[in-house]
Amino acid sequence: MRRLRNNPLELELSIDSLNAEPDVLCLTEHWLVEEKLDFIRVENYRMVSCFSRESTVLGGSCILVKKGDRDFQEDTAIREMSIESEIEVFCVTNTTGKLVILCAYRTGLEDFKTFISGMDRVLGALFNKFHNYRVRRRAKRSSFTVVWITRGIRVYCKNKRDLYEWVRSGWVSEEYYKKYVKILKQVIEKAKIISNQSFMSGAKNRVKATWSLIKQITDQKDRNAHPLFHSFPDRAEKDQLNEDNSFFVNICPDVDKINSMHSTNIKVCAFSLFFEPKVQQNIVK
Repeated sequence: MRRLRNNPLELELSIDSLNAEPDVLCLTEHWLVEEKLDFIRVENYRMVSCFSRESTVLGGSCILVKKGDRDFQEDTAIREMSIESEIEVFCVTNTTGKLVILCAYRTGLEDFKTFISGMDRVLGALFNKFHNYRVRRRAKRSSFTVVWITRGIRVYCKNKRDLYEWVRSGWVSEEYYKKYVKILKQVIEKAKIISNQSFMSGAKNRVKATWSLIKQITDQKDRNAHPLFHSFPDRAEKDQLNEDNSFFVNICPDVDKINSMHSTNIKVCAFSLFFEPKVQQNIVK
């Protein structure tokens, strides 16, 4: 409502036309300087917080609450975060702190990004306290459990991961970390041996239990296996082929020295066999 000083009666009539009087009123464009805000009188309401521009009498906002309601107080720290024309913001809170009423205003000619960044700072100042809430959920344990992974080993593995981060930060020496890892590996190997011995001693069919352990160990090795060329991702194909060619050329004299046979039915090849790199299109042809 522009020019609130000249239109307080119009505001009261607008309130009377409502079915019920609102507890809080947020008004913008009151066009008053801070010294003249005390002259504004609205029936049954008192002014709790306001903002006035220093450069001009235009603009300005305020918050009115019912006179009988003494729970609301102004948050002056929020009002100090206001910037004229860009973000004019102020708020009131109740005594319990559970209710916050915020009034924000900007002119259409100013940069919208400045307003958004200002609102982000204001909301960050308001919602700076959080309460820890324990969320209850039902966790179903998997039917497959690794027997040798005890609670102590889980704790030691977690400590190992923490030590790794501390080594990267320079808080722990690398020698200490390697020593800890070595001891942890020995503990894990010992736990596996004890678990396997307990499994074999309690098995009714020793042969079946033995093959079960063998299958479990070999499956783990297969999962950890990977092609050899993955170990040399940066190596060129031509360099690898040249090394293979050199191996097959140089290995023949050594094999000939080892072979004690003077006669053979294998015909001598007059040409050498060499590898050359080929692309997928040539192989298909």
